[in-house]
Amino acid sequence: MLRDEHRVVTDHTSIWSFVKVRSRSRPVYTMTENTAGQQPTSSALDPIARLKAKPVAEAPPPIFQYDENKPLTLINEKS
Repeated sequence: MLRDEHRVVTDHTSIWSFVKVRSRSRPVYTMTENTAGQQPTSSALDPIARLKAKPVAEAPPPIFQYDENKPLTLINEKS
């Protein structure tokens, strides 16, 4: 049919794979007028907002000292 009507030459496995992928059920998204104006709840916050609200742990003290003009050196506990 594809070859006769549309001049497209394909293998039967390509058509089978296309039909198989397209036949999978997909989630249906609907939006009603009632939910459009409501504020999101705290459980539905944006993932970035949740990360920003998370407390930040203190960074560990550096163990190396960097200077452009000197080689990388280990910081001693004595200094």
